[in-house]
Amino acid sequence: MKHCCKEMKRQVEHHCVDHPNSEECPDALVGLFGSAYGLRIHDRGNSFFLIRHCPWCGAAIDRPKGARSSKSLFTVILEYGGGTYISQVRATNRRTALFAWLKLLPKERFPGIGKLATEALRRALTEDQVAVNGLKNVWCMSCSLRRGLALINVVQTDTLAG
Repeated sequence: MKHCCKEMKRQVEHHCVDHPNSEECPDALVGLFGSAYGLRIHDRGNSFFLIRHCPWCGAAIDRPKGARSSKSLFTVILEYGGGTYISQVRATNRRTALFAWLKLLPKERFPGIGKLATEALRRALTEDQVAVNGLKNVWCMSCSLRRGLALINVVQTDTLAG
């Protein structure tokens, strides 16, 4: 693929001897995600912010026709009160995915998840989720609710939405 300038090419093709995956390397700033260029979010996943201009030469970056959106599909799995509840949302990163999921809760009508539980979950979401060791794009967290412990797992199911 032809890039707009030498620095963009260097960034997209970045290889580091200390970090086998560019997602883990703090020097890897820009990547190519499908056919879209983006600024990497170093969250142990493939999250990124879509860019429309090169940060070095200023050239406009056109998305090819048929290019996919910058929103990823996230699967949120809630285990609470003896049940397992699975939802999916599209978002640019795991944090916005969790808040989008939280907005869906009143419509989902999960048993035991009312206004008070939703507010407790909202407070818990302000804290970092823990990356699941040995897995890529999987995080977990827990929250104590009135009826017991809520376990929440987040899986970035794809890196770009179709």
